[in-house]
Amino acid sequence: MDPLSITASVAGLITLAGVIISKGFQISDRFINTDKELKSLLNEVSSFSGLLVGVQAHFEQPQASAPFSIYSLNLPRPSGRGQSPTTPTEHLYTALNDCKSILEDVKKLVEKISITPSFQLVLRREVFLKEAVKHAAKLERYKSFFILAFQINSWYEPLNYTLVNVGSR
Repeated sequence: MDPLSITASVAGLITLAGVIISKGFQISDRFINTDKELKSLLNEVSSFSGLLVGVQAHFEQPQASAPFSIYSLNLPRPSGRGQSPTTPTEHLYTALNDCKSILEDVKKLVEKISITPSFQLVLRREVFLKEAVKHAAKLERYKSFFILAFQINSWYEPLNYTLVNVGSR
């Protein structure tokens, strides 16, 4: 997966997050006093979207590559392949697919809440809120993953340069 494909994938996730945020805040008034779980999920999607803008900006730079530290995440196999990811780009691709799946699930939840009649909403409130908490936790993990991967990468490049120069003396 080249940087342009990664940028396009991230742009799609940013758009999906925007749809969720917009629809989510439209329906937030349907909950009495807007439950903190729903607000937390919408805030998590919003901050995750901001992080994705940073990821997108990284890959729009010339000579961009996936951070080597993406190796550290023990990700499941990419769908349709027989082996586990072996390069940082494959790991990144798998992480982006997982994020897309999570955001699609959040979108379904928000849409489900938006079409549920008010009287049923009261009855199903706990189910919706448990699902919101689960999705918020998944997004938080991926936020941490991306932040750490790029932070470690930013430390690695100057360190590697220094070690190469020391070794050449």
